[in-house]
Amino acid sequence: MLDQKETIKVVADCRNDKCGRVAVLTVELEKLERWMKGENIKDVFPNLTANEREVIIQGCRGNYYLCESCWDLLMVEEEE
Repeated sequence: MLDQKETIKVVADCRNDKCGRVAVLTVELEKLERWMKGENIKDVFPNLTANEREVIIQGCRGNYYLCESCWDLLMVEEEE
């Protein structure tokens, strides 16, 4: 029998009122707990993109999150 790892869904809502995207990422609970105890997120989730790791960070901490599309738009606006 395969050893199934327990998973959890991390959810982060884009804070751009005009967007409304919701990012949902399913991760292994054991890895999430390792990160929450202080391990570097890049070491715990090396296979995830920077944006996916940001979903974990902001989804767990409830801080300000912008989806990748809104982030790109914001950076273009700031450059102008």
